[in-house]
Amino acid sequence: MRTQLEAMIDAHRSWFVRLRTVIEDGIADDPAFTPERVAADAHCELGRWLNDAFPSALRDSAIYHEIRRRHTEFHTRAAEILAIALAGENERALEAMGTGSEFHALSLRLVGELQRLKEALELWAAT
Repeated sequence: MRTQLEAMIDAHRSWFVRLRTVIEDGIADDPAFTPERVAADAHCELGRWLNDAFPSALRDSAIYHEIRRRHTEFHTRAAEILAIALAGENERALEAMGTGSEFHALSLRLVGELQRLKEALELWAAT
């Protein structure tokens, strides 16, 4: 599971960079990047993993629910930022996702929860 968590952290970071690139490049006609699709947190790799492959024995855990909550919140905010860019305000959208922004902090908190789960599982495996 440690490898899966590392892969999901990388997938989340890659998705974040892809969103930034799409906005920087001037919103291409990419069907994966509509506000409606971005808001649906089950379309990205992390979302599919959380929904389909996350260990069932851990689905009742508080950390799983916290990861799910943060992931949903991340996608809701990403859709809002994409809508800003689609309205022709790319600079404002990039600012809304830049370092120090609420969105960037949300992304870091999500990664932090995934790291926390990884560390907890490592400790459990070591005992």
